[in-house]
Amino acid sequence: MEEGWFEDQKFWEDFRSVLFHKDRMRSTSEQVDKILEILDLNVGDKILDLCCGVGRHTLEFARRGYEVTGVDLTERYIEGGEKKAKKEGLDVEFVKSDMRDFRRENTYDAAINFFSSFGYFIDEKDNLKVIENVHSSLKSSGKFLIDVMGKKVMAREFTQKAEGRLDDGYFIEERYIKGDWDLLENRWTLIKDDQVHEGTFYIKIYSSQELKEILGKAGFTKIDIYGDLERSDYGGDAERLIAVACK
Repeated sequence: MEEGWFEDQKFWEDFRSVLFHKDRMRSTSEQVDKILEILDLNVGDKILDLCCGVGRHTLEFARRGYEVTGVDLTERYIEGGEKKAKKEGLDVEFVKSDMRDFRRENTYDAAINFFSSFGYFIDEKDNLKVIENVHSSLKSSGKFLIDVMGKKVMAREFTQKAEGRLDDGYFIEERYIKGDWDLLENRWTLIKDDQVHEGTFYIKIYSSQELKEILGKAGFTKIDIYGDLERSDYGGDAERLIAVACK
């Protein structure tokens, strides 16, 4: 596993159109509807969007009257989020920070870490530190929603190679499972404007039990596991592995 791949600003910029394609952006409002229902928040509550990317959820929460902090390590994403917030007249805080470093004691009513933005680190102590930071940043009884691709879902849907045309180019994805189904290596290629962009990234794959264990180690107590944002059971038809943990 290549340590520090997530610090490569060029990777995130090169593959921006892959990560935030039109269909994904269009799904944002509906996802926020469901997230707010799960977290049972009140307008004006403070939300932490950890690894916010371009701020698609951050901005939507703000449009609905929530006080939001979006945190990401990619400078261009943060700058773009700030510009959009200013254009729309939204009061949003964007912070450029490594998720291992961001921590604000007893500040937020809820936190989200969405779309497989967890498990970036070789040392599991670093992944635990991320969860501990979230736990410390939440107010008493605060809730944390984390969304990843669980082992069960990965095993069912795994394909070695996928390719297809995007609006701005041709995309090829190659996947490799490392170890005992605990690490996914992704090799991406985007052919765009007669240029070839290549990038490799790694994400740890968690089972529902493993995700519950790391949340528990960080101090979370009541932890519910779902297979989608509709709060379906995490079974054979699960779309994602979603955990909702209470401080």
